[in-house]
Amino acid sequence: MDLYRQYYRKVVQASAIALNYGTKSIRIRERMLPLGFFWTRVVNIFAFLPVLFMMLASLPFIAIFRLPKVGKTIVDYLTPPGSGAPDWMVEIGNCSVYAVATAPASSDDKGVVDRGYAYLAFEQDPGNAVTAQCVCESALALLLERDSLPPKSVDGFGTPSELLGSALLKRFRNTKIRPVKVYTTANLGVAKNEMKVYLG
Repeated sequence: MDLYRQYYRKVVQASAIALNYGTKSIRIRERMLPLGFFWTRVVNIFAFLPVLFMMLASLPFIAIFRLPKVGKTIVDYLTPPGSGAPDWMVEIGNCSVYAVATAPASSDDKGVVDRGYAYLAFEQDPGNAVTAQCVCESALALLLERDSLPPKSVDGFGTPSELLGSALLKRFRNTKIRPVKVYTTANLGVAKNEMKVYLG
């Protein structure tokens, strides 16, 4: 997870440099929401309880899998090489991402900020179906959406936002296989402590 976070942050920072936004003061914070985005909003301040329960419940399994020889034997038995998640598990899964970007307001008032909001909701398991969908739609965007891609996509070296721009989001919305719910909006000149959630 730590390696994933480091890679993810480097991609965001590289996009910021390439697209010229927030290159010096960009800061990234992320949270995992076991209850999902909407239920986390419902429980509000008590959202830390499911996270705490999940961490405590996973400790015994981590301890067992860390045992010399025993842990590897159990893992090899439960997930032999070449196996993956069963179809039923993939089909019942889902994944959603909610992102908020905050920047100093364009006005001189230091008490307000500009905020952009994005929400993406994918169907099926994120480790299998969603990953495959993202890779395939990215490849199809490079192949079929040449006219709407940013100029940088010609050389093929860059981050997803730098190379694919909004073409990938368009493909997510319009795919007939598993459409992705995509909402984006902006709220300019809001108070720094304003916490309202926007979904389009």
